Order: sequence, then structure tokens, then C-alpha cells
Amino acid sequence: MVQRRHVFFFAGFDPKGPGHYHALYRAQARLQGAVTGVAYTVGPRQGSRASHRVQWAVEADPGGPAGKSIEAIDNLDGGAATQASIEMLRWDDIVRRHWQRGHWSPVLGALPAVAHYLRSGAMKRLYALSRPPVLAAGLPIAAGALAIALAMGVAVAAGLMLQRADGLAGLPAIAVSLALAVLLAYAAGGVFRRIRIDWFVRLVRFSHRIARGQVPELEQRMAEFGAVIADRVRRGAADGDGAPAEVLVVGHSVGAITAAMALAAALQRDPGLCEHGPQVSLLTLGQCLPMLGVLPGAEPFRAGLLALAGSGIDWLDVSSPLDWAAFPLVDPVAASVPGHAARDWHPRLVSPRFHLLFSEAGQARLRAERFRVHLQYLHASERPGRYDYFAITAGPLALRERFADEPRHDPDSRAP
Repeated sequence: MVQRRHVFFFAGFDPKGPGHYHALYRAQARLQGAVTGVAYTVGPRQGSRASHRVQWAVEADPGGPAGKSIEAIDNLDGGAATQASIEMLRWDDIVRRHWQRGHWSPVLGALPAVAHYLRSGAMKRLYALSRPPVLAAGLPIAAGALAIALAMGVAVAAGLMLQRADGLAGLPAIAVSLALAVLLAYAAGGVFRRIRIDWFVRLVRFSHRIARGQVPELEQRMAEFGAVIADRVRRGAADGDGAPAEVLVVGHSVGAITAAMALAAALQRDPGLCEHGPQVSLLTLGQCLPMLGVLPGAEPFRAGLLALAGSGIDWLDVSSPLDWAAFPLVDPVAASVPGHAARDWHPRLVSPRFHLLFSEAGQARLRAERFRVHLQYLHASERPGRYDYFAITAGPLALRERFADEPRHDPDSRAP
């Protein structure tokens, strides 16, 4: 049973800062508490912009209606209140520096990256691993390139009309051609906004830049965060009664990449990281680790994944087959390192089973707005269940114990 826990949280490729994620945690914890009968008290944010670290305290009081909480499902007593410190390790400033504005500039910026994915065979490998995220990223980019080509073709046609026009006779045709080009660009932009192409094309370009060593500030930041994690684990063994029983590293979406980088840096700094006292766990949510792992030039990242897989860290990946922005039930180590055979399915691959956490109406809403599924890992559910982000980060069970009897998924399966 965990009485104290320290959580390191890595957000995804998102320009929003800790204010957004603190407010989200507070609001969603309150909603989840109403479902499970656990009262969550979320404290204010503390930290400085200069340190790139912000944290807030959480207390979970399980005193609620018997049988509603997941602890009751596990036949465990609710026990005393537990305390957690959620520390967000920030890299949103780096995201903002690489966050291209508008709808067309990200598409144009992603085209060289897509060409590299295709030439290197990385796109083919990703498609073999999981089709939805590749189609979700590739088809809109292809459609954007086609829309740009058509708009340019219309503009060229208008220019030719102008050359051949006798005086003002050709102006109506030119005006119609230009209007069609503008409407085409506007319609494509509307489609892009709806299917969130802005996020996908930026992610493709960013992953490509990381593999080529063009984001050195990210590597430096993750090395610094690795030192922070290693120091917290070491101090945990000497904190006495105030020591956290678990140090949990959480990475959501692209944050799974940065979390893996930082934790691998911690292992490099201290190979005996798991021998100091607190249980060290890694939770990846809606992971897209293969997006970087399959690219040529990402050897340091692949070496870090192998180090994590071979360590004593409890690594659990929770990704839903409904999530078209992730690689669900795909072993990121075996996918990224050719010839590597996963041992005992490490990391463990688990589905959150969103279909059990929502009513039919709730499931319909998730399916209607698929990008919302990618965010659901950090939100409250309508029903109690094994996957409960707030019980995982602030409840009495360590990650290992909470999912101890969860059926393991073969990476080649696509269970719901």
C-alpha cells in the first residue's frame, strides 16, 4: 500500500503550460471522485519558470460509498488517505519554438519529413505496426499537398488566361479562377482544423527534427530532468517516514517520448536507480514512441528504450485501440529496435477498456470525436474501472500491484 507517491508528469506535444494541466487535474479529479467515492484535494501550483518544474500536492481520501472504488473491486480496504506530489517537468517552451503558426505553413514544413519517412522505409514499418495513426497523419498531409498543388494550378491557369486575354475580356474568367483557388484553400483549411491536421503535421516534422539532432535543447532538457528524477529516487531512500513508496514517471502522447528520454538519462546517471528504496514505475499513455524510434538517426533514443526494457523499472503502457493518434498494444521497444524480441511483454501492454468505463452514449461521443479519445487518458470516466488516472497517480496501490492480475496482451493482438 502506498501512502506517499511522487509523480513526474510529461505532457505531450502541446504548447499549453502547467496552468492548463493543473486546472485539468483538479477539475477531472473532482469528477472522478464523484464516480468512485474518493475525495481528491488538489493543492495550488508551486515552482518557478526558470527551473522548468511545477508541482502540486494531492490528497486522496477513500472514505466513500463502499463498493464504488476500484480498491473495493480489488477486495482491498480503502485504508487511510494517501498523499501524492505531482511534478510537471516542462518542455512546453520548446514546443512553442517549434509550433508553426497557421494551417498551410505546418503542411509545407512537414513535407520534407514525410519524404524522409517514405525514403527510409520508416513509413512502411509504421503502417505495418498500426494503420490508423499512419493514415491519420499521412492522408491529411497528402490531401494538403494536393490542395496546395491544385490551388497553384488554378493560379497558373489564371495567369495564362491573363496573357491570352484581349483587354478586359478575360477578367471574368480570371476572377472565377482566383475565387475557386481561394475557396479551395479555405475549404481545405476548415477540414484541417476539424481533423486536427495541425497537431499531426507538427508532430511528424518535430520527430524528424529530433532524429536528425536538430532539437539539441530537448536532449539537454531531458538530461537535466534525468538528474532530477535520479536525485528524487536517491533522496527517497533517506527521507524516513516521509519517503515516497513509489516514484512514478508518466508520459502522455509525445510525452511518452520525453519521459522515456529523461528516465533513460536517469538510468545512465545511476544504473542502480531501482535499488535505492522507492519503487520506480513508468506509465506511458497513448504512446507514439515508434514515430521517433523507427527513424534513421534515432540510435540514442533506441538505446534508451533498450536500457528501460532491461532495467528493474515497472513499465506499463496503456493505449486504446480506439485512439487513432497512438500505437495501441504495440511494443515500442520491439517496434523501434529491429530484431529485438520482447521478453515477457516488457513493457506490459494494457488497454484502458474505455468501452467499460462509459455508457453507450459516452462511447458514441468518444467515437464521434476521435481526437478526444487521445485526451481521455487524463480525464474522468463515467464508471469505475481498473484504469483510473487519478487512482493511479494518487491512490493507495502502486502501478505494479494495481495491474498485477491484468491479462497480458500479445503485441500482435488488437484486443478492445
